[in-house]
Amino acid sequence: MASSSILFRQTNIVWLALCAGTIILRRLAIVEPKHAAFTGSHGPLNTGTVGDVVSRAVSLVSLAWAHVDVVVDVVIPFAPTLITFAAFVFFNGGIVLGDRANHQVSFNLPQLFYFSAFATAFSFPLLLGPSAIVAFIKHAVHQLTSPLRFIKLAVLLSLAAGVVYKFT
Repeated sequence: MASSSILFRQTNIVWLALCAGTIILRRLAIVEPKHAAFTGSHGPLNTGTVGDVVSRAVSLVSLAWAHVDVVVDVVIPFAPTLITFAAFVFFNGGIVLGDRANHQVSFNLPQLFYFSAFATAFSFPLLLGPSAIVAFIKHAVHQLTSPLRFIKLAVLLSLAAGVVYKFT
């Protein structure tokens, strides 16, 4: 299915990489559930600094390197599609299929919003559970009851809506 989706829209390779990455993270969490990357010893990502995010990323890379067998087991089913796509890009001279003049590669900010929305929507069931739902509701109420936080959220949502409206 992944191979056929890439034939219709080449950017679907990003979704394929997201699926592979999610599966790798799940498998690594099963192998080493008490690893610092999964226990939150680096601090929560929503309140952490850039250094916390970098530290967690380095920790995940070292964990993946230590369990390369798990990573290889996950990547093998994706390998034919990834290799074929890489060969297509190499032999085609780029990602564009068809009229290159009308399909210039460029940074598309709304695409990041779409990606974030879909990734959140499809990964939300992974977060479901009684404690996660209660924690989310408490956090949302806390965020929305503070006037300053509410104004920040309204401004950010307005900016996001404006960018999506302008570029779509």
